[in-house]
Amino acid sequence: MVKFTEQVMIYETITYSCVDHCGHRYGPLHIEMKRKLNQMDDVIRNISLLFNQSNSSSLLIVIGDHGMTQQGDHGGDELNEIETAMFIYTNKPNYFSLSQKK
Repeated sequence: MVKFTEQVMIYETITYSCVDHCGHRYGPLHIEMKRKLNQMDDVIRNISLLFNQSNSSSLLIVIGDHGMTQQGDHGGDELNEIETAMFIYTNKPNYFSLSQKK
């Protein structure tokens, strides 16, 4: 069970479809995909910096909804289509806990 020590929790969902569109158009190994992923790295970096400047405890979870083939397709059962990445970041590592004890 996840235990939170503060009463107020703000939840925000942001969807970026630009990586998906780029993958379908160019494929995952194209230079345009590398550029798009670098842009997304900058977005994640900027959010992390904002978290670090804040006094509140923040948790960022970034996930992909699917992988893709080298041709930019998905929806099948190939491993590269069903595997995806997940990145978790917090500015206060000891704040979020899966145990009952704090």
